Amino acid sequence: MKKEKRSYGKLISVIIYILAGIPMGIDVGKLYMSFTEDTSGWRASDILKSMLFLYIAVVVIIYLAMTVQTIVHEGGHLVF
Repeated sequence: MKKEKRSYGKLISVIIYILAGIPMGIDVGKLYMSFTEDTSGWRASDILKSMLFLYIAVVVIIYLAMTVQTIVHEGGHLVF
């Protein structure tokens, strides 16, 4: 019988994404709490919208960077 090879790559990547998301959630929570207590100046909803946009932009940029890196990597296989 052939032994199945265990792949821990997916598990490690999920753990990395979770660990990357924890500080983002903490930041948004702290920001929300600080602006709901002090209503002078910025509105909390405006700040949260801009933070959400920033986090989405970071995720999209990372995805695009990984896509370009994969294309360049596979292109190297094609050339060599």
